[in-house]
Amino acid sequence: IYKINNEKPKIVNDDEDLSTNRVEGFASSIDGMDDSDKYLALHKSASIGTIIFVKNQMNQSMVIVRVIGKLPDTGLNDKIDIRLSNIAFDKLNAKDLIIPVELTYVDK
Repeated sequence: IYKINNEKPKIVNDDEDLSTNRVEGFASSIDGMDDSDKYLALHKSASIGTIIFVKNQMNQSMVIVRVIGKLPDTGLNDKIDIRLSNIAFDKLNAKDLIIPVELTYVDK
């Protein structure tokens, strides 16, 4: 164990406030986000900055994305739980414009 100023480091456990979420839903790509090379997402309820593991339930392909904003509550997003940047959506090898996914993330 490393000592700083002759004191043992303290381990802080903030796990009490964390909960793991596993949700099945549908994903699509973010319209008009063709040029981004980042793995980004818009999600209905996850906090901005949350990391989400997205698994395509049709072929088991997986991608990890970061939430950059809330998914607007409009008619276009009625049956969609998450929208992904084009590069992230392509990585899931989707055969359709809307695909069934499993989302796993930790939220405070």
